Amino acid sequence: DNAKMLTRIFPENLIDIARKVETVGGEFPKGFIHTSTIRHEFTNYYNQAWTRDGGRGLIELARFGDSVRARAVAEYFSTHITHGDHFGRTTVENEYPKHFEADGNALILIGCWRAYLINEKDEEFGKALLERLFPVFHYFEKGMNECTSGDLIPCESELSGNPNTPYVVYGIYPNFAALCAIAAFENLADDLKDGEKLSYLKALEKRLARSIEEKLISGKTE
Repeated sequence: DNAKMLTRIFPENLIDIARKVETVGGEFPKGFIHTSTIRHEFTNYYNQAWTRDGGRGLIELARFGDSVRARAVAEYFSTHITHGDHFGRTTVENEYPKHFEADGNALILIGCWRAYLINEKDEEFGKALLERLFPVFHYFEKGMNECTSGDLIPCESELSGNPNTPYVVYGIYPNFAALCAIAAFENLADDLKDGEKLSYLKALEKRLARSIEEKLISGKTE
């Protein structure tokens, strides 16, 4: 019975994700991915594209073959980097201006990589994503440079356990997600034969992977 129930729910979830995406544009830009599917009178996020939710939605769209919507969402995200070199909590300008969700940024990057794959590695599309989104990796590096605990990326989010605090934490989930995003864009830079960006990302990946192992996995204390 549980298997039958989940079999019914699964396609409904995919349909719901697809319905969240603006496919033409109008009141919202093409590719905008609503956090709530419809407007309603209670707590509602229809007017917002939250980076964490939207990034996960983009990953699922690409994983299950919706190349058109995945490309539209990736184009939207890559042209709406809220804070210049990184995404805020949402893609709406000046909304939650002080919050930085590393996991949201990482999930968008992974989703854009998957959108590139499902669109048959379209070279022009890939180059646009690499150029537009590369500043996010510099922002990751800046956070690592400022980390007093050793080369980790800070975060404020529900998945880090501190969505609305005046301080940041260095959680394993956002850092591992960022590591996966770096690896994904290494593949993109390699496909496009951009040696400079590939070398930069390989060095960043090595540095972050070492810190995750030493500071978040090994259990060692200083």
